[in-house]
Amino acid sequence: MRSRAPLNIAFSTVLVVTLLTLSCSRTVPLTSPGPLDIPATQAEKKKAILLAMAELGWIPVEDAKDRIRAELAVRKHRLVVDIVYENAIEIRYVDSSGLMYARTGNGAVIHQKWRNWTANLRKSISHAILTAP
Repeated sequence: MRSRAPLNIAFSTVLVVTLLTLSCSRTVPLTSPGPLDIPATQAEKKKAILLAMAELGWIPVEDAKDRIRAELAVRKHRLVVDIVYENAIEIRYVDSSGLMYARTGNGAVIHQKWRNWTANLRKSISHAILTAP
């Protein structure tokens, strides 16, 4: 009678590799959305940032000169960014939980939702500045 052990080991190995691949495919390189360089005063930029944050559920947690620290909490995920508006408006990663953030040899990776949430925030800020009275 033949042993099934080699077959079970092979199946288990394939299963583990597949599951690891699927879980890793939800991560992307941590890159900030490009700077938003729209002519506006500091006051107009700040007003647009706060409006965009409110529309998308971001909460301001700290307000400093030319920088707002913002937090987004969605289900089990939490993301904290700095929105710097000294010159162009830039969104920079600060911290997260539940988003599979990890440092790698090639930089850092994070859950793909990072791209969606920060792109939507950037787009909303742009819209708020361009449509301001």
